[in-house]
Parts: sequence; C-alpha cells; structure tokens
Amino acid sequence: MDTGSLGSTVNAAESATLPGVQYLRGFAALLVVAFHASANIADPAILGRPGPALFDYGYLGVDLFFVISGFIITYTTLDPSTGRAVMTVRDFAARRFMRIVPFMWLCIVAYALLRLAGRGTDIPTMSYLRAMLLWPVGELKPDVIWTLRHEALFYAVFALTFLTRPGLRFVFALWALSPLLLNAIRPIGTLEKAHDLLEFIANPVNLQFGFGVAIGLLAARPAASWSRAAAPFLSGVRGLAVLAALSLGLIATGYALDLHIMTIRTALIAGILASIMLALGIAVPSRHPDGRGAVISAGRLVGDASYAIYLTHIPVMLVLLSLLRRIAPQASWSVAMVGVILGALAIGVAVHLLVEGPLVRRMKRIGGLRHA
Repeated sequence: MDTGSLGSTVNAAESATLPGVQYLRGFAALLVVAFHASANIADPAILGRPGPALFDYGYLGVDLFFVISGFIITYTTLDPSTGRAVMTVRDFAARRFMRIVPFMWLCIVAYALLRLAGRGTDIPTMSYLRAMLLWPVGELKPDVIWTLRHEALFYAVFALTFLTRPGLRFVFALWALSPLLLNAIRPIGTLEKAHDLLEFIANPVNLQFGFGVAIGLLAARPAASWSRAAAPFLSGVRGLAVLAALSLGLIATGYALDLHIMTIRTALIAGILASIMLALGIAVPSRHPDGRGAVISAGRLVGDASYAIYLTHIPVMLVLLSLLRRIAPQASWSVAMVGVILGALAIGVAVHLLVEGPLVRRMKRIGGLRHA
C-alpha cells in the first residue's frame, strides 16, 4: 500500500475527487491488519486461538495496494488529454521522497527502540539500516518495509520511462512483464536459481504495478465510459458497501484457489481482481447528498490513514494482545480479532492525524512544494 505503497500516494485534493480509491486503500490496509491479527492471535506463544483460514489470505491487501499505486502515480503525473508528463523527474522524486521516506524513517527508528526496550537485547543493525535505505536485497526490519522497496523500484522505473522521453515507455512494459520472462527461462535450465537482485528487479508484483498504470492510462481517456455508466450505482454508502464486499471477495478467492504470496499465479489473479475493484472505485462519484455521513467520512479517513496504519499496526497489535493475555486470557478469537483490528485502526488514524500529516506538511514547506 504506497500504497502504498502502500497507501501513501494520494493527497487531500485527490482524496476528495477519488473517494472510491480512498475506500479501497482503507480496505487494503484492513485486510493486511486482519491477516497479521489472525496470525498473531493463533500463535501459541501469544494467545493460541486459531481462527478461520479465510484470514490467512488477508495479505492480498498488499496486491490491491500495488495496483492502486500504479494507477495513482499515473493519474497524478500525466496530463489526461495528452499523456505527457506534468512534472520533471526531479520534482517527482522530491515529492515521493517527502511524502514517504521521513515518516518511514521515523517508524523504523520507533520499531528499533521498541524492540530494544522490549527485549533488552541487541537489535539487528544491518537489517534496520537496509530498511532505512530501502536496500533491494537482504533481510529488512521491520518486515513490512519489503513492500516499500518494491514501491521505490516502481517509482524509479516509471520516472525514467514516463517522465523523460515518450519513446522509452516500452521499457516500462518490459519491466512490468519481466517476471513472466524470468518464469519462462527457469524451466530451460538457463537460470537454475536466480540471484536475489534479479528476483527483486523481475518480481511478480511488477505485473500489478503494470495493471495499475494501464488503468491510469485508460481512465484518462474520454472513452473511459465505464466510470460514467457505473457511477449512479456506486454513489454514497452503496459504493462503500460494494467495495467492501469485493474486498472480502478478494480474500475469499485467495482461499478458494489457495493463492500463495509472491507467485506469478497470485500476481495475475489478484492483480486482475484488484484492477476490477479499482475500475469500480474510480467510478464512485465524488459528490453525493450523503457524502458527508459518518460512514462515508470514516471510510475516507481510514483510506487517508492507510500508510500510517500499515506501518504501525504490528507493534500496536502485539501490545494489545499482550494486554489481552494478561487481562482476559480466555478471550475468544472473535473478541481478540475485533479488539485488535479496531485498536490498530484507531492508533493508525491517530498517528496519521498527529504525526504523519504534520510531518508531511512540514516537509512540503521545506521543499517548497504545494502538493506531495
């Protein structure tokens, strides 16, 4: 999620014009939180309460984040009428850095301090340093940073191919399709075991960024009639409800097909489903009589806070589960699940409002950027 990811690519103005995309960012974050919550609740060392296997596929929220990220970057950097870049590579890089990296650094330092305080042992310095640098290979701490290094690679490839010379855009297509090529080479025996760096560059998630970029290019065209046709059926709470049902359908599909993380099959199936969800999300109208209702406002707020929720939810849920184990050790899976998810969302939203938002605004003032 800049989702990305993860969930960090939409500013306030875009939130107002693309409410459906914001809802999807919120649901993507919720799926990831549910995935980690269910796994930790089932851990015998934490609570030992296994739940429905459906939630084992909540990680597909990350696939949704990647598709959304590809769309948003295209939507915000290319002129809809000409398809030409509206900013330089330098401006693009500055905006992405200011929007994502300072808050990420703050979270990484917080993770390291919490680990040191909780365990009283040395921390894996190199793993945290690699995370700070978004190093392409090697273990990262905290683990959730793995998605952001793929985001960083996507930004770099997109900037060098879409924001420079139009003739280079085919290179982006080659990069997006590279995991298919790598997968085709392996059976021949030419590449028995790909190097970690090659696995990173030609990762299956490239396909999902590619899906998002394709939707961004199509959505900018006047012929994108699906948005106008679907809008009347997706206004207000109905749009939020439809996208919520599709989000559950995404993990239900993962369960039914037993999709595994970071495979070509998962990237294609989840990427196509996420693309359909995104196409419907784009169609959600920005204005509606009940557009200021509590449910609608909450949906947008969770979407706005999805980046903070993603980066903070694991330590929050571990603290909450530790407290629950002491206060109510016999609590059921459902009670623990609801409490942990609501707590992670609440803390994530608070961090967004009190820390992430002010930090991003300050960085924009320092950089002299109006929107980042």
